[in-house]
This record gives sequence, C-alpha cells and structure tokens, in this order.
Amino acid sequence: MKHVKHVAVMLVGCVVLIACPAPVGEEPATYEQSGLSSSSVDSVGKGTYQDLLYAILDFESDVSPKNWKTFKTAWDSKESSKAWAYYKVDKPGRVVRDKSGAMVTTGPQTLQDLWKALGIDTYYDPAASTAQQKKTLREMSYKVVNQLGFIGYQYQESDLYLNGYYQYYLNSDFGTAYPEMYVDLPPETWANGVRQVLRPAPAELAGKYTHIVATDVNRWWGTFTGKDGISSLETFKSSLADNIAKVDFKLKHDNMKALFAKKGAPGTPNDYVGTTLFYSDLHPSQKPPPGIPNTVHISGTGLLAGAHLRGAQGVYDLLVHHKNDVDEDGTGTLSYVYRFGGYQNPFYKDGKDPVPPTGWDDKTES
Repeated sequence: MKHVKHVAVMLVGCVVLIACPAPVGEEPATYEQSGLSSSSVDSVGKGTYQDLLYAILDFESDVSPKNWKTFKTAWDSKESSKAWAYYKVDKPGRVVRDKSGAMVTTGPQTLQDLWKALGIDTYYDPAASTAQQKKTLREMSYKVVNQLGFIGYQYQESDLYLNGYYQYYLNSDFGTAYPEMYVDLPPETWANGVRQVLRPAPAELAGKYTHIVATDVNRWWGTFTGKDGISSLETFKSSLADNIAKVDFKLKHDNMKALFAKKGAPGTPNDYVGTTLFYSDLHPSQKPPPGIPNTVHISGTGLLAGAHLRGAQGVYDLLVHHKNDVDEDGTGTLSYVYRFGGYQNPFYKDGKDPVPPTGWDDKTES
C-alpha cells in the first residue's frame, strides 16, 4: 500500500505538511503525531471491526472527517497557507519522474492544489454545514488517488484481481497479450521515461501466462467484474470499497496461515498474537518512527494491517525473522502492526482482539 504521507513540521501557529519519501525503515510523522486527528496511533482498546476499516481508510487516504476544522481553515486561507507539498503529477495517479526514475516532489502549495493532485478537489464545499462537510470528507476518502494510482484504502489492481473484483487489461506491446499491473520495482527501472517492462508472471498467473507487463503506476485499464455491485472505477471509489476491505482481510488472514504452514514455521500467526516485538531487536536494528514506541504488542488486527501493507510474506518475515519489510515510501510492516492493533475482528481472539458478537460488521459511522 502507498498511503498519502505528510511530514508534519510545527511552526508558530500552524502546521506545515510536506510529503516526501521516508528513510528506509522509518516513516514520516502524519496528522496523528501532530495532534490533528483522533485516528490514534495508540495500540490499546480501539473499537469494532468497522472502526478498524475507517481507521485504515483515514490513514491511507489522509482525508479524515475528524480533521474537518483543519481542512476548512486551510481551504479558506488559500494563498496565505501554502503549506502543503506532495508529488508532482500529470494527473491524479500519474506521478512525474526525473531521468533517474525517482518521483518528483512539489514545493509548498495550497490544500486546493494538493486535493486536485489527489482527484478530490471538486467535491469539497467549505460553506456546507459541519455534518455535511464530515459526510463529504468521508466520501472523498474513498476517492483519493495517490501518485501511483492507489485508490481509497490504497488498493492496487492486483488486490482487486485477487479478491475477484477486477480483470487485468491484456497489453500486447511486447508482441503477446500479457496481463498489465503495477509492480513495486526499484526506481531506476523507470529511468529515462520507461513506464512499462516485461516481468515473469506471479504465482497466481503462472498457469495461464509466462509474463506480465509491469507498469510504474496503476493504470486501471482493466474491467470490473460487478462483484458486490462494483462494476466500474467510480463505484469502486465509494463506500462499496468497504466490502473489498472485508473480503481482502479474509484473504490476507488465510494467506498468512497458508504461508506459515508451507514454510514449516514455528506455530501459526495466531500463536504470535499477545507477544511483543522490539524495534531494537529487528534485523537490522531500527529506531521507531516518530510517535511509536520501541515495544510493539502483536495483535490480530495488527497482523491484518501488516499484511495490508506488505502481504503475508511481510508478516512472516517480521514475526519469524524480525525483518521489517518496507514499501516504496519506506513505511515498515511493524508500524502498521502497531497503529492498527487491538480492534474487534472475526479472525483472532486474545486480550486485545476479542471475537465480536453477531453483527460485528453492522456499525454505522456517527
């Protein structure tokens, strides 16, 4: 996952939010560390499974209804608050890269500029009532398209394919029709304007195709299957995406169990719930990101969130080998385990993750 990240720098009377790649093994501060959101990074009693979904959506999109006052102030001040920076994009989801293949960042800009880059600026009405602003911000959070084409919960094409919501576009640019998808490859892969390369097909496609066309962003040129009413890109950019999240977490849970069994790992993911990990004991040893302690309690929803970021393999490497795998922006698996631990869910049971009663997915947002 590639969430919309901002480094928060406290100045006199304001917060400057600058987006930039984090150092490997670390993660920039976000709204939470600035005290601007109640999407707490505290890993104790949290709430329902739906609360978990909203917490992940808020963090991934960086458009939380709980921040409505901050957004309204920034929107109204316009030119006087050019305190937002992000990645340069030709359009939402199409990052600008330099000759080396690295993503190019912007200078300070307005909130309007930032939201235009994310494809959500036209939905916001600062003159609306507080209740309507919160409702609109929730709707906007599903529509966020980051610089690499990750959407809402920051799902990519392969997430939707694996869960039965999407069929890949078949790209014939290399002489044979191969499935096209975004792949997290080293930045130098995209040097000198390269936007697609041929790569061996992943395991889930190996029986049908020898190769895939790996792209530097999610293009979304494929087709939606209609599962759970999601038949287009626009229907995907809505609360219907909650259904994808629930199906995807079930798949992530099953994949973790299967991977541990396949590798003959000591125990199952469930056996690690209730244990602790230390940043200082990771291989290599790391300093915790801002706002996160050295000691991290391992909970069921923390593992689900870790798999949301780096897949079953990332969670396996963390628990078994104490390796904190990171994404293209430098966000580590263990930070997600910490941020999103302790919610009710249908998969795990321990002191932090009680199996919820019937109706665990019926909560509506207040």
